Amino acid sequence: MRHRAREVALRTLFQLDLSNGDLQEAFAAAQEGIPLNEGGVEFARRLVEGTLENLPGFDKKITGLVRAWRLERLARVDHNILRMAFFEIYHCPDIPIAVTINEAVELAKEYNSETAARFINGILGSVARELTGTAEERKPAAESELQEDPKDAPYTRE
Repeated sequence: MRHRAREVALRTLFQLDLSNGDLQEAFAAAQEGIPLNEGGVEFARRLVEGTLENLPGFDKKITGLVRAWRLERLARVDHNILRMAFFEIYHCPDIPIAVTINEAVELAKEYNSETAARFINGILGSVARELTGTAEERKPAAESELQEDPKDAPYTRE
């Protein structure tokens, strides 16, 4: 369900990026043909609103990571996938970074190409290493609380 919610969020962000139109209209149009339950709609809305609230900071970070390219040269779909993934990485600690990266790569494959997916993977992998050392180290808080001894946890930082 979350993959479909991410699709709706991406379609909404892409539409707003192209037209600078009304958020509610873009969100409603993005849901056409993608069935979501109430939780999926809420998750998609959270992604869209959170991404939009943080666009300037995300764009600055993306610009720093794609040194050889100007931001305007990025495909808009890739740009919006990165923006949305940045929101998840920086503002959704309940979602493991590896899941965010995998979902972003899948969206890039679906909406652009394998080459775009590799590009997205490289950028987000750099962010993950910067934040945690590896993409696999961050786990949801609830899962980490279940570990009896933090030294025995497979993804602890030292």
